[in-house]
Amino acid sequence: MVLLLLLHLQVFKPFFLSYSLNNSPHNWFVDFGSNEHICSFLHYFSSYCCINYVHLLNGTYVTIHHVGTVVFYPCFHNSNVLYSPHFNVNLISVSKICLILNCFVHLFPDKYVIHDVNSHKMIGLVDHCDGLYKLRIQPSPHVMSFFSFYS
Repeated sequence: MVLLLLLHLQVFKPFFLSYSLNNSPHNWFVDFGSNEHICSFLHYFSSYCCINYVHLLNGTYVTIHHVGTVVFYPCFHNSNVLYSPHFNVNLISVSKICLILNCFVHLFPDKYVIHDVNSHKMIGLVDHCDGLYKLRIQPSPHVMSFFSFYS
């Protein structure tokens, strides 16, 4: 099967590619500039289907092996995540998360907080780390209680 997607070229930023030396396969980086989620580890997927490649806006093709769903928490999941074992990071698109999960992002100097639009409850926390923003997969109880009080 061939899937045609319009990917913004910022998804493949050289900075992210070079960051792989210090990158853990468990890190998920949140990016305002990308418009697709990308994962380089198939074990994160709760479901997926096979595809061959995606078509970029510049006319080139990138090999993508699967597309599927990654679940972080019951209220926080990514659908239509692209899987490519050759990509060096796991990347989350802010615009896509906000549309799919009906949420908004509250920006602080050292973190992002992702809130559900209807309940205003925190559904995700993103920490600033070496110039990048990394999703906190298991927030500490102290931080959860602070942001629950805040919202």
